[in-house]
Parts: sequence; structure tokens; C-alpha cells
Amino acid sequence: MTWFSVRAISGFARAPDAAWKVYHTWYDTESQMRNFEIAGVLSTHLDVKNSPEAKGDEKPMALPERGKVLGIDVGYAPTRRTTAFCVLSWDAHDMKMIWAFERTEQDAERRVNALRNLLDRRAKVLAVAVDGPLRLGLRLDTRSYRASEGLLSRGKCQRRGKPGPTNGGSGPQLHGEATALAGLALKQVSVAQASHIPAIHEHAIVEAFPNLFLGVLCDETDYPRKPAKERKWTDSLYPLVKPKLEGLLRSLLPCRQPASSLDIGDHEEIAAFTCALTALCVMARRFVGVGSQVDGFIILPPSDQWGKEEEDAGPWAEAVFRRNLDTVARKFPGATIYKGWEGMVTRADLQGMRGNRCTH
Repeated sequence: MTWFSVRAISGFARAPDAAWKVYHTWYDTESQMRNFEIAGVLSTHLDVKNSPEAKGDEKPMALPERGKVLGIDVGYAPTRRTTAFCVLSWDAHDMKMIWAFERTEQDAERRVNALRNLLDRRAKVLAVAVDGPLRLGLRLDTRSYRASEGLLSRGKCQRRGKPGPTNGGSGPQLHGEATALAGLALKQVSVAQASHIPAIHEHAIVEAFPNLFLGVLCDETDYPRKPAKERKWTDSLYPLVKPKLEGLLRSLLPCRQPASSLDIGDHEEIAAFTCALTALCVMARRFVGVGSQVDGFIILPPSDQWGKEEEDAGPWAEAVFRRNLDTVARKFPGATIYKGWEGMVTRADLQGMRGNRCTH
């Protein structure tokens, strides 16, 4: 099946659901993924580019009167409680935002019990954000570096807690654990269907990265040269951007007040809480996605909240990501910065902007 026929099912078939059933009958999962990888850069780029969200036709969504999102900080220590779950919930009754944590070890049964302490099987979760590399369809693949990692590892990001490679160092183990925890969430609770673009799964499962979720909120003048504790950027950044997190929460859930203070000191709980905020941003369609439709996106907060380069200047991360995109897209043609309802930016767009400037 060619890339055009894959697109034709979604975009042009009169009965796309029935057509997809036939397609799934003809092709096994491995063949489907191979077809997608061959076609992905072309077909999904066009599908996303032409979507209402990417064109800016669809505005941010008001969140429902009540709901829950789940954040998961991925840990894999067998005897230490380095895996953390955070459920952030709100309702229409007391107009409060509430969050709760559970920490546990790597053991699968203990993870299930920890999650059930927060959510029962009947619980409905609007979105889940996991702090670890996730690929399309939650498949495991440690063979290659990803566009998202390249986009967040150059320039100033290189010394600001960049993501590790999925195909090197501790990346393969982190990828495996993140994928397993995403699968656990899908199995143990009811996760809503994905309604955002770009989605990596039919359910609302997304990849979080707390280091730079918090990092892009921090003003350049306040950014620490290095974390107070080695490799624990979130612990140093969280106190610096806490006022912005409070403002972000109020903008996502207006007319509601936090039921408790945002003074969180535990490393794993800070990360899990940041993941829950990531999920909340996705549900409101107020986020920036960095990566590729072929190998996944890392979700960051909305760009109107980003820290400034200097007083009265634009966000420092905006310029960094655009420069990185220009370089990374040479190796990853599908590399994209997707800014929620504001639209998407590709290397071709950057070249077009430069061309337009030259003609004036």
C-alpha cells in the first residue's frame, strides 16, 4: 500500500472506518508500521499541515467542569521508590484544583497498587503524560535517535538538562520503562481518546520532559548555570518558575483555586506534578510539541508563558528552537515545532520566511 493510499483512507474514503478494517486485515502490525514509516514524513506532514488546528482555525479548548489528568515520573530502581504518579483533578462543586501523589518501586504489582491508590478501574482520565521517550503507537524501538531529542539538545539547551538519546546510554531502559508505564495506565484506567494534534496514540497519551517544561518558563536572567544537585534540573528550576506555574494553572482552570500550596520539595513528586501539568496543557490545546510525526513529540508549555531572553525581549527558547529546527530537519525531514492552535513550523517555513525577508 502506497503512502497515497494510506492518506486516501483517512481523507477520501466514504467509509473510512470500514476501509481501515480491510487495511488491518490485509496487513499485520509490522507491515503497517513499515508502511507508515515509509510514508510518514510525506503523508502525516500533509494531514497535520492541512488540519484545522495546524491552520489556526481551532482555538484552545475550555476544559470540562470536572476531570482528571495523570502524570507519571518514570523510575526504574528496584528497591527505591523512584516511580511517581500524580493525579490532578477538579470538579464543579467546590471549584478547587486537587493533586495527590503515590511513589513506588519498579515492581509491576506495586506500580499497579500505587496507581489504584489514586484511581480505581472505573476512573476516567482525560490525558496521561509520561516522563520518558514514547514512540508512535507505544512501540518499542531503541535503534535510532529521535527528532525531538535533536531539537532539544542543541544551542543553549545542550547545557540545560537536555533529553538523553533513546538509542544510547540509559535511554533504552528509560524508553522501555516509559512505554511499560504508559501501557499500565491504559490497562488500569479509562484514558480518553486523543483529540489533539499531534497525537502518538489513539488514546491521550503524551511524552513529557519536566527539565525543559520548567526550563522554557524560566527567564534567561534567572536561569541557573548548573543544578544545585547534579543532573536534577527540576529541583533547581521548580522554585524559580513556581509563580508561572500558578499562573498557568489559573489560565487553564479559571475560577478555581489550588486546594494546597505548590510548595513541592520531593524530586520525583516535582517531576510527576510537572507531567500532570503537561497533560492538562494538552487537554486545553495550549502547548508546544517538538519532534516528528514519525518518532514522537515532546510536549512543552504554551509559548505565551515562556521565559524572556531579556527584559522587553521575546522568549529565549523561541530563537533556540528555530535555529535547532533548521539544523535537525536536514537529518529528520519531518521535524516540526507544533504550537497548538497557533499552527506548526517546519524547516520549509523557516526558509520561506528568510526568502520573504530577502524580497523586501
